Amino acid sequence: MSKHLKTTFIMAVFGLGLTLVPNAYSQDAPPDDAELVEQVTEVNFKRREKARIGQAQSYFAKGDYDKGLKILNDILDDKYLDPPERAIVFILKGSTYFEMADDENAVIAFQAAYDTGGLSPYDGRNTLRDIAQLSFTMENYEQSAIALEQWRADGGAVNDVETTELLIDSWSYAGNFENALAAAEPYFNGLTEKERRHYDLMNFLYGKTGKVSRQTDILNEMLTLWPDDDILRQTLAGLTSTGP
Repeated sequence: MSKHLKTTFIMAVFGLGLTLVPNAYSQDAPPDDAELVEQVTEVNFKRREKARIGQAQSYFAKGDYDKGLKILNDILDDKYLDPPERAIVFILKGSTYFEMADDENAVIAFQAAYDTGGLSPYDGRNTLRDIAQLSFTMENYEQSAIALEQWRADGGAVNDVETTELLIDSWSYAGNFENALAAAEPYFNGLTEKERRHYDLMNFLYGKTGKVSRQTDILNEMLTLWPDDDILRQTLAGLTSTGP
């Protein structure tokens, strides 16, 4: 199975210090340039902070990450920063660590950005997805799942197929099959076109969670679709011989 971190990319916006990290799993279309300008101008950095962010970005452009990060850390020491300003600086830190291939510190910075409460709902969900994708890549599956549960609580849509599949995979790899099933059932039931892999997923999770009756039902349904599958028939026979 391939990792889910596919198309995360960084968009530094007009030198004002806002770095968004949209990705392939958004149920929202990434905003266009006009929308990004509107988001940026809602955050009114003090002139001094804006200049220091510009200086940090200049260092990053030259590959001098340590000097740039020091400036960002100095900015974060300013107790007068409001939550949106603080969130932007943390996002910029996280994006920089991502560029440095330092996924662990990128996750810490993105989580700090989310925890400020200063991100818009759209940016907050994007940030949670980035946390999840990076955590999954680092094989920290529970952290990935927790981030995506928050994504779902914050309005992430169950019909956002790839993000929901990442949530199911994260709980499964973490060994928490009950939580994986809790995410998978509404996802499966909401699919308008079900593929074999979707049925296999439910069969697997019902088996892992000991839901014999539901596994029996899904196997019977699968056999109507794939009547020549002897493995399905053998699995069903094993279930019916042992009973609930």
